Amino acid sequence: MLLPHSFAEFTLCDVLVAIFPDFDTSVERSAAAGGAVRVDRVRQWVTSARTLLVVAHYIGEDADAEFVCGGCRVNPRLAVLERSGTALTLVARGTVPGWDPDGLLYGRTEFDSRSYSFQGDETLLGMRTPWSYGMMGGTTRLSLFRLEGTQLSLVFDDRLEWVASGMGLEDDDVVSVAVSQQRRASGPDDIVLTVHQARCRWEEDKRVCGPKKLAAQQRWRFDSKQYRQISGKPMPMPQLFRTRWGW
Repeated sequence: MLLPHSFAEFTLCDVLVAIFPDFDTSVERSAAAGGAVRVDRVRQWVTSARTLLVVAHYIGEDADAEFVCGGCRVNPRLAVLERSGTALTLVARGTVPGWDPDGLLYGRTEFDSRSYSFQGDETLLGMRTPWSYGMMGGTTRLSLFRLEGTQLSLVFDDRLEWVASGMGLEDDDVVSVAVSQQRRASGPDDIVLTVHQARCRWEEDKRVCGPKKLAAQQRWRFDSKQYRQISGKPMPMPQLFRTRWGW
């Protein structure tokens, strides 16, 4: 695994020792972490004129799990590091939400490729996590984090996509969200979610969707702790959950 260019002279062992000072490189374990430690993904994050390294990692039993297994239940951890001379120092820690109200199966968390503005030159860190309902379908959630001192604070968490499977008998029913932002002179930028519904089918491992129907447009505003929806209809449930699965 290669580190981003700004941190290219460091190794993964340097990263793990910065996160867990008692990390034993010979056995790749840390007593403070409860056993094994595994780095899964890394990303550079520039916020408030600071160039940071964000590390998604797993510890203990989670570090021994297969990441792409279709039914994993692991808890991704986040660590934010910063260069201090010739070393890396730990800035903050965080945890991706374990959103699992219905016993859903977990998918592999990824960094969102886009940059989310907040206020001035401060930005938010985005993580996308898929969850599965098994044969019925699944959902993907977007989690946004703000760096506050030594903590990564979760300031936004909501669905980006919600899919009900037609099981080959019908087209899938897909509710998807496009995320945009609008500047505000008097506070942090608003988040705008534009929600569409469409029927989609798979052709040669590629999803092909019909016309999108606008279902809602929501505006979310930061209230000093987190983003809350201030206007717009709720995100609708895919209709196939009712007609095919009896929800």
